Amino acid sequence: MLNIKKTLTLILTIFTIIFIFTSISLKTRNNKEIKKETIKQFDNASLSLDKIRQTATSNGITQWDLEAKSAKLFEDQNRVEFLEISVVFFLKDKKKAYLTANKGLLNTQSNNMSVSGKVILKYQKHKLLTESLQYDHKRHIIYNKNTLVKIFSDILNITGNSIDMDLNTNKTIISGNIIGIISENSIL
Repeated sequence: MLNIKKTLTLILTIFTIIFIFTSISLKTRNNKEIKKETIKQFDNASLSLDKIRQTATSNGITQWDLEAKSAKLFEDQNRVEFLEISVVFFLKDKKKAYLTANKGLLNTQSNNMSVSGKVILKYQKHKLLTESLQYDHKRHIIYNKNTLVKIFSDILNITGNSIDMDLNTNKTIISGNIIGIISENSIL
C-alpha cells in the first residue's frame, strides 16, 4: 500500500512538473511571436518597427516629436525611413506646427529630415500643401526648393515655387512665381 501511494505521488509530481514546463514553454513561445510582430527585420534594414515615436531635443529644449506607422533603420547609412509620418515642431513662442506626410527620411547623425507625398503643414490658422519639405535641425528651419507650395487660410491664398520657414523667428519666405490673394479683412 505504501508503494502504491509513493508511486501515485511520484506520477502526480512528474505530471505537475511536465505541466509547469509546458506552460512556461508556451508562454515563452507566445512572447517571441508578439515580439516578432512588433520588431521585424526585412529588406536591408538593420531593424524595422511598427508604430514608433521619437523626440528630438537641442540644449534640453524639445525641437520636435515624431510618430510614424512604421520605421526602417539603416544603421550603416545613418538613416531611418518612415511611413505615414507625423511631426510636431515646437517653436520658441510656445506655439506648435504640425506636419504630416506619406513618407519621411531622418538622418540619425544630424536629425535633419525630409518628407514627401501629400505633405501638409499646419501652423495656427494657416495650412501649407506641397509634395516635399526638408527640415534642418541645427538651424530649426523647414524649407523646400523648386517644388510648388500652397499656403492658405481664411485671409490668404498664396502659391510659390519654394519656401523657407524659420521656426526660431516665425518668419516665412515664399519665392518663385508667386501668386497670392489677401482678403481685405486681413491686417498687414
